[in-house]
Amino acid sequence: GRRWYRTGDLVHRRADGAFEFRGRVDRQVKIQGHRVELEEVETLLRSCPGVGDAAVLMRGDSAESQHLVACFSGIGGSAPTSDAVAEFLGERLPLPAVPKRFIAMQRWPLSLNGKLDRAALAARVDEQANAVARADTRWRSHAEEALAGIWKRCLPASAIHRHASFLAIGGTSLLALQVSAQVRRQLRRNLTPIDVLRFPLFCEQARRIEAALSFDGADAAASPSAAQLPLTRAQQTMLAASQLDASGCAYLVHVALHLDAPSDRVAVRRAFARLADRHPALRMTLAVDRDMAHASVRDALPALWWREHDELAEPPTDQCWPSALLATINRRLDVAHDGVMRVDFWPVSGGASLLVWTVHHIAIDEASVDRCLHELDRLIAGAELPPVYGSPLVFAAIEKAWADHAAAHTWVDRLIGSLTSQPAPVDRSPAPGREVTVVIPATLGARLHPACARLSVTPFAPLLAAYGLALQDVFGAPCRFVSTPFSRRIEPELVEPVGCFIDLCFVEAGARAGETLAETLTRVNQSVLQLQRPTFLPHHTIVESIAARDPSVSPHLNAFGFTWRFDPARSLPFGPARARLLRVPQQGARFGVCLHVAMVDGELCCSIEAVESAFVRGHVNAVATAFVRRLEAMCEVSELHVGAVLRDERAASSASGSVELVAVLRASWQRWVGTTSAPIAASTDFLHCGGNSLTVMRMTAQLRREHGLRIDAGAFLARPTFATLCELAGEPPTRSPGHCVIVGPFDARHVLVLIPGKGGQALGLYALAEQMQRRFGDDHAIAIPDLEAMLSQAPQQHALWFLYERIGQLLKELGPQRIGALVGFSLGGILALRLAQQFAGTMRPPVWLLDSYAPRAMARNLWLRIERRLAHSLLRRKHVANRATTQSDDSVSNGMHDGASELEPQWDAIQAELCRESAAAPGVEVHLIQARHTVDHVGLLWRRRTNGFNPKCYAHWYLHEIDAKHLELPRSLAAETAGLFASGLRWA
Repeated sequence: GRRWYRTGDLVHRRADGAFEFRGRVDRQVKIQGHRVELEEVETLLRSCPGVGDAAVLMRGDSAESQHLVACFSGIGGSAPTSDAVAEFLGERLPLPAVPKRFIAMQRWPLSLNGKLDRAALAARVDEQANAVARADTRWRSHAEEALAGIWKRCLPASAIHRHASFLAIGGTSLLALQVSAQVRRQLRRNLTPIDVLRFPLFCEQARRIEAALSFDGADAAASPSAAQLPLTRAQQTMLAASQLDASGCAYLVHVALHLDAPSDRVAVRRAFARLADRHPALRMTLAVDRDMAHASVRDALPALWWREHDELAEPPTDQCWPSALLATINRRLDVAHDGVMRVDFWPVSGGASLLVWTVHHIAIDEASVDRCLHELDRLIAGAELPPVYGSPLVFAAIEKAWADHAAAHTWVDRLIGSLTSQPAPVDRSPAPGREVTVVIPATLGARLHPACARLSVTPFAPLLAAYGLALQDVFGAPCRFVSTPFSRRIEPELVEPVGCFIDLCFVEAGARAGETLAETLTRVNQSVLQLQRPTFLPHHTIVESIAARDPSVSPHLNAFGFTWRFDPARSLPFGPARARLLRVPQQGARFGVCLHVAMVDGELCCSIEAVESAFVRGHVNAVATAFVRRLEAMCEVSELHVGAVLRDERAASSASGSVELVAVLRASWQRWVGTTSAPIAASTDFLHCGGNSLTVMRMTAQLRREHGLRIDAGAFLARPTFATLCELAGEPPTRSPGHCVIVGPFDARHVLVLIPGKGGQALGLYALAEQMQRRFGDDHAIAIPDLEAMLSQAPQQHALWFLYERIGQLLKELGPQRIGALVGFSLGGILALRLAQQFAGTMRPPVWLLDSYAPRAMARNLWLRIERRLAHSLLRRKHVANRATTQSDDSVSNGMHDGASELEPQWDAIQAELCRESAAAPGVEVHLIQARHTVDHVGLLWRRRTNGFNPKCYAHWYLHEIDAKHLELPRSLAAETAGLFASGLRWA
């Protein structure tokens, strides 16, 4: 891959003309992906009250363990406490720039000319850290001992002591989630992820665990503490936009309920309070300070969250609300002081009542509304609900992990190429606006259902395409890009919590030049199906990139929106009464023009929300008229222009081939849409049974998690019948191989198999696999066998043979003709060579060795290296008394050990067996990526340039060098490793 250099980078030109990055001329460092100027941190540290002089260093051997250390001295012999200095910097610096360790200095190490000797200071800092580590490795309680085991399993570093910092030794927000879950599962105590990040010291976390109450699994509620919460990028964008909203109500979600019977106000109010206690997102307060968004959770709702009003003569109806009533419910919500929710209650003459629950969109989505209404019904009746499984905190981590930055850059180029120099079609939003109903003829709604069945599409695609074409009719051909939200509640931890778990995506909804109506609908439908995949479009990246490259395009990004709901509830139980859900017309516009479509009782209900100027200029009426006309034309399309649409139900029935499989699918079907009086037949439609795209994603996730069935949710939504489900489950390409992680599209044309090293955990190579897949695109998928899971089922005496058999079975399931390369990290490279020999008759993919070492060479040198290090240690102990020496894991690695495992004896047996065999593989093309910083510590006596391998034993031998350590290849240098691999494979 290419590398872009910045002003101030220090490089060295090698003999071959290539540049080698050596560091920075200035003192800029990179921490957790953020660039930090050490001089700026030092300047701010010197401005802290009571601080005289200061110095900031970066310590840590790898990207995961790198952290800042602040050294400071006081004024007049007295210095402030480390906590005071940390609090001072924490209020003024972003989190990555805040030092993780603070050391009060009595005397500074100086050079001969009287300047600060930073090398000596760094040595003193390391020596102090080592001394603390040596003194604090004896655990003082059961909680400390158990927490130490959890840290060792979750964290990349192993130097754990009582004063170790979670963040300093490689802890991240994702690892905080793992630590919290392990503490909850093993110790039956609640240590939230926020607690892990707020109290990074080991001893602090142990004390909080000891102070926490023990619980049984039934009464543990996973709720974040009243502390800083991570906001997703979508939430940060939404909060910033709401601050600029002149209407004050564009991002308010109103849930209006008309209760047809007298209700107990005290019981209703108590139910809402209990609902907020269950879901921390409803108790959030939000603020923007110095362009940084902050969120925290209160222990209880604010005092004025419930308000009662005078009696109404009659209740409002859908889209027909008195202006005074609208003004009341649309009053601005001060999220910094009043939180994110409030409830307004009106008695209505005749014994009925009106209740309007208002929540800021940053804390809720449509799925959360449905869940809350269901829980409120039971809470009003006084029922005890089970604790909420999962946490809204998970979403921020998932959004970051699933971000598709490649798609974002593609969208930037596409939008700029299409919209450059185009005038803004509507005024900027959010802004004051209104909402009007779009009348859809009953005959048109009746024609839409058979048209969708004929085309094997859901109504979403033709509705979106008709809207895109209508926008082009009114605003011009370039205005074909629409923003639409997609739910991302796929993971089990996100099913029950309340929050805003959506991804705002762009869709090219209109027609391209020269496209027919059928081709446009086909393309839009394929785009919708692709957006069902569990990825996130980093919307902020698109906005920032376009603002930097072409600001004239920015007004187009929020011009047009589209939302779709299938069969939302209208009448529902609400304690002793029945509640009818009323639609509240918007008085603020989130987009310039936005079409809202819902399928209610089989009928289309449409409305347009727009800024006020769009009504004045007649754009709204024009879009509504054009939309109805274009939707009528969509119903006339005879067929789509793709051959991947599933049509033959009889083939689907025969493809299932297993009575047990059909029973599993039927049980899952009933789990998500409920049981009906009619039996589930081949033609039974999932959507007609009450399902929607969200339940489809949940069902496919459950089938993958519990039964190993990988079902394409988009293909199922294309024709959502039970026969289609059986066909997709019965197809070998769509059945997920056991103990394997797939990165990228499962049905990709080529598959690269990435085999882990000793330890065998597939997730350890996920970052590298993700970087590889980004460079090759959707034409390639990366398969990572989970060797640890395989080995856990292996017989004690034949573990290596069992691994070969299971990986070989995996290669057969993936399809030998699809295997583009076998890639092995460390010990996995030896396994890759064996597999290449085993399958030489059916495939000849190249083998890439990621810093693997020849097993026989390692065996010969093992005792020599042990003797040499033992002698070196004895001499050093004799001549350098009372001085502790430490050595990184990389320096003592034999190139094969990649982490501790509970299956250590089996791995040792496998390694010993491999050392007795030859690594020769005639006829195999081999590429070796060598970590040059590690080979110096391995101790090979010969063939150091080839890690002990004999190139003559292979058909072709290629060497690629990286200035790195062994464990950095799949971790901090995953991007560079993937780039080298991609360029080499394409060249080959």
